[in-house]
Amino acid sequence: MPSSAATHKANKASAGELTSCVPPTHEIGGKKFSFSVKTTSDLSKSQRNQIWRIFEENMYKLYCTSSFGWNPQAKKMEMFDLLSRFVVVQRGDDQQDGAQRSDVLAYTLFRFDREEYQDVVYCYELQVAEDARRCGLGRLLTQMLSDIGAQWGMTKVMLTVFKGFTSL
Repeated sequence: MPSSAATHKANKASAGELTSCVPPTHEIGGKKFSFSVKTTSDLSKSQRNQIWRIFEENMYKLYCTSSFGWNPQAKKMEMFDLLSRFVVVQRGDDQQDGAQRSDVLAYTLFRFDREEYQDVVYCYELQVAEDARRCGLGRLLTQMLSDIGAQWGMTKVMLTVFKGFTSL
């Protein structure tokens, strides 16, 4: 489906232009987190590796048992496509729990797209590292996607859920 003017404009936006929708820091439960918007080309090699590590830790078993199978090369190409955008969560202060301030704790990967004749923010991934779960980062990242979409004229946030069963 051809892109609309709004989708086309949003896809041309730099990370800096998208950043206005995302607070630079947010405190949850006494812990401070920093947030940044990045394009694929803005990510450092270390950030790409950390993003991939979180994805692999969270999704490897689900992909292996699915009809998709595990194909890391294809998934990396999808994730780090030039149209991909990321909201990256890192530590916002010097927390003393063994992690570095520069460690990626969570992220959402999104693109601006057109689905069923509507301009949408399409969430490809929303992943939280195991040691950063249960503090509200997923909910906050979802709200940020909605805010980014609203500012750039998108009518919906869409995603596809990878259905699987795990024990919590």
